[in-house]
Amino acid sequence: RQRNAELATINSVQAALAGELDVEAIYDIVGDKLRDVFDAQVVDVAVYDEDSDVLRFPYTIERGVRYPDDPMPVIGFRRHVMETREPLLINEDVAGAAELYGNPAVRTGDPAKSWLGVPFIAGGKARGVISLQNVDQEHAFTEAEKRLLATLAGSLSVALENARLMDETQQRVAELATVNSVGQALASQLELDALIELVGDRVRETFDADIVYVALHDEPSAQIDFAYFHEGGERREEPPLGYGEGLTSQILDSRKPLVINRSLEEQEREYIGTPSRSYLGVPIVVGEKAIGVISVQSTREEGRFGETDAGLLATIAASVGVAIQNARLFEAQREAERQYRKLVEELPLAVYKDVPDESATSEYISPLVEEIFGYAREAWMKPEFFASVLHPEDRERTIAAHAAALAGGDDRWSMEYRVIAADGRTVWVRDDAWIVKDVDGTPLHVQGFMIDVTDQALAHAEIRRQKQYFESLVEIS
Repeated sequence: RQRNAELATINSVQAALAGELDVEAIYDIVGDKLRDVFDAQVVDVAVYDEDSDVLRFPYTIERGVRYPDDPMPVIGFRRHVMETREPLLINEDVAGAAELYGNPAVRTGDPAKSWLGVPFIAGGKARGVISLQNVDQEHAFTEAEKRLLATLAGSLSVALENARLMDETQQRVAELATVNSVGQALASQLELDALIELVGDRVRETFDADIVYVALHDEPSAQIDFAYFHEGGERREEPPLGYGEGLTSQILDSRKPLVINRSLEEQEREYIGTPSRSYLGVPIVVGEKAIGVISVQSTREEGRFGETDAGLLATIAASVGVAIQNARLFEAQREAERQYRKLVEELPLAVYKDVPDESATSEYISPLVEEIFGYAREAWMKPEFFASVLHPEDRERTIAAHAAALAGGDDRWSMEYRVIAADGRTVWVRDDAWIVKDVDGTPLHVQGFMIDVTDQALAHAEIRRQKQYFESLVEIS
């Protein structure tokens, strides 16, 4: 009759687990069944987190009260069960056995008077421990119950392995989606500040972290600037840190990820903000140099981050390194263009860049053109405008000379002509231009500048007039 009851229990558990792929649901099913079958006031399922080297407790219940996960090191009774991969039954003097095995004192509730633990094994490795505790009496568990619990642990192992394989597949798909999403967002952003903001927000969402920061190493000032710092749902400014201080400097120097799954405060580690219980930081590397660090932290939970998290964050950081480099190059180029334009706009001439055709339509023209001719800069960017403001006597000659230079592939040319200004004045212009070509020799645009030479032209005209006047006097005499 007892054997039949055991088989019925096993079949009941296996039927409940059949097809279930949600890990948390599997733990709940097994835990609840164990409560119904065994005379135990405490039932818990401890799962070994290999990345963090801690035991997590997805299911812990005592006298009907469910407790949240509270990770602990692999020690005591559970360590023995995992190392031997054999059940452990202690039916008396649990306190003495605890001292012998190095088991910690009770963490919550009453101390156990009987303790039974069995491993669940997958892939040849102990993945965790199911334990039952009776806090009311000694000799609460029998050898038959030990065998039954071991059999149920086998069913749990199969269900967890199936769920793990499915979860790994889904996690990998989610990680690739995250990396692709971040990569696409970064590819469209060349503003450094906006890029850093985007990275910080995406990382915070992905890791559901209590603290996130993006730190950049400012070498000239020998300090670490926190370009992004977010804690407890609040974005805030964080003062710079001297280079050489704290975990960030350690990561910059080593150029390797750093995972700490214990309280920074208890380990007397340097930290900023609220002391975290789990810390993950990875370097942002460009070439052979670490230029910054991305960190995610949990202030509530130890053992939070593992190798998978470090790998994902490092992949994101690699994309960030490329994006920051591009943003800095873009900013440097833009600054060079600003300086160039400032220089150009201070010159006593009108600098222009035209499309390479006969219309001489400007793509850019410096502000001094308005002072010289009185027309708005935008007017020069309209087709046919240039021809319309040429002096009637110079129009045909100037347009023909411009077209001939383009058709002949001249690299440079210079000409003088007259322009009718907005106020009706006649302005003499000296125009120097050259063609900018691509590597294949195809014209990209015409670069040039116009100088107001009206005074020189009038002076030359006056000289010619006076020369003609004196020559006429000589002829008369």
